[in-house]
Amino acid sequence: GDAMEPTIRSGDLLLVDQSESIIKGDGIYLIRIEDGMMVKRVQWLLGGSSAILCGDNSAVSKEQTLSSAQMEKLHILGRVVWVGSKL
Repeated sequence: GDAMEPTIRSGDLLLVDQSESIIKGDGIYLIRIEDGMMVKRVQWLLGGSSAILCGDNSAVSKEQTLSSAQMEKLHILGRVVWVGSKL
């Protein structure tokens, strides 16, 4: 989709470091929540018990705050470390 534009465009290639399955600071992560897989910017809130998920395109992406209960459903699949345009 276009929720991460202009940082990541639909069809871009991503390199995901799967060894980073625990969030170690703010960044762009490949995540799974329940049955959905997505790439989102993840920002920890003070205390580390909740987080904000957001896309870079505010026109189509709404910020979502996860409570500590919702955090249990969040699975970090890896951190996006490189983005390349598809030829």
